[in-house]
Amino acid sequence: MADDARRLELLVAVRQRLASGETLSVDDLIHLTRETVMTDPIEGHLATVHLRVDNGPRAAAYFADLFGWTFAEEPHDGSRWSHTAAGIVDRPWALAITDEPSAPRVRLGFEVADPAEALLRARSLGGAGRLPEAAIDDQGLPVAFFARSPRPPADDRATGELGVAVALVDDTAKARAFYEAVLGDRFHQIGPQDRWWSSREAFGIFANTLGQAYPTRLDASDGPEVHIFVCVRDLAEHKDRVRVLHGSVLAESAMGSYEVCACRDDQGTRFHLWRDPAR
Repeated sequence: MADDARRLELLVAVRQRLASGETLSVDDLIHLTRETVMTDPIEGHLATVHLRVDNGPRAAAYFADLFGWTFAEEPHDGSRWSHTAAGIVDRPWALAITDEPSAPRVRLGFEVADPAEALLRARSLGGAGRLPEAAIDDQGLPVAFFARSPRPPADDRATGELGVAVALVDDTAKARAFYEAVLGDRFHQIGPQDRWWSSREAFGIFANTLGQAYPTRLDASDGPEVHIFVCVRDLAEHKDRVRVLHGSVLAESAMGSYEVCACRDDQGTRFHLWRDPAR
């Protein structure tokens, strides 16, 4: 009864604001939807990055040599998966490598209790897709929903973990609304620019209009773009390894207190290194 009264009070207040000619902000609409329409959020977690490359076996060999990862081939589609823990981040992500030409350059995978329900929620919020593992959000960023899996055991050979992602989008308010409504997450602004960070994931939503701010766009269009970061303890050592393995180091910068570095592998696939001085 108390919840019903609170919802009714909120609706009355919103109607009064609209009647006075006020325009609701995106944050107002998010709050209204949460409190009056939506069921509990799905509480998903970012857990996988799907990466398209030119040559799958060659890319898997490169990242295995660079970070000490092991890969297993999926029999149904030939993709190569690595889920290796090095004890650097709290929740390391899996990397899925594919050379299927029709695949997006990067797809973010979210672990959820019910992938089909997550897809329906995403579609109700303006996303699209017929399969949970091949969906898009409401700005066209490729996403996947899949069932939760056990965390990998630590591997002493591993020197890096995939664990940070930044999405560059045209409308950060719209992106925040989508991921907050689907996953029950919250985002807070970092710095004075249009950059936002998840309250529980190492996941940022940055505006396309930040110019040369790190990370810089790969594509000249204004479509959504995802940059992935591998967390390491020794940045200098891994930069040397990138070059020894015939990759290239493109730029070095900082994101707050974190040291970051943009790289390409020996096929030109873009990725970043990330070092947290506190770890």
